[in-house]
Amino acid sequence: MASNGPVNAQKIEVVPHRVVEQIHGLHQRHGALEVEGHSSSSPGTSGPDVEAAISSNRDGGKDAGPEAQAAEQQLAQQYADVSYADIAKQFSILGWTGFGGPAAHIGMFQRRLVEKLHWMSDEVYGELFALGQFLPGPTSTQVSFAVGIVKKGVTGGLLSGALFQYPGAIIMTGVGVFAANSLVNSQG
Repeated sequence: MASNGPVNAQKIEVVPHRVVEQIHGLHQRHGALEVEGHSSSSPGTSGPDVEAAISSNRDGGKDAGPEAQAAEQQLAQQYADVSYADIAKQFSILGWTGFGGPAAHIGMFQRRLVEKLHWMSDEVYGELFALGQFLPGPTSTQVSFAVGIVKKGVTGGLLSGALFQYPGAIIMTGVGVFAANSLVNSQG
């Protein structure tokens, strides 16, 4: 079922994964890419920034480059361009208003960042969520870092993760100091 080389010695073109869904004749099913009845499955075919090999035999061996470029331009217009200031603003708001634990945070992220602000597709967000569940620690913390990384690289990830977590750290530090002072200076 898995193929390591070109399918039937056809020309293989490498395109970004986000373009894959836009190209005619290609379907993603259960992490495997199916190209006109042929399938290729590998662990790296399900990430937004992972490259996927596709066959260009639908065009009779012609280069599918312009079609892929057009699809990528259309996707770039569809999703919002995000600055560091946008990341700082949104994750500060989410950090200060995100009560209820990771399950609530994940829903808040999806409503605000995916549905309202159109930072990414539901599919990409779903993949980040799955990755966050796989990693140790709270899923919402992992997803906050991952969203920033997808939008602005490692710096964006550090910014989004830190700004999402700092309100909780400040509140818990304040509660801890108050509790320690209350227990030490109790008049009981």
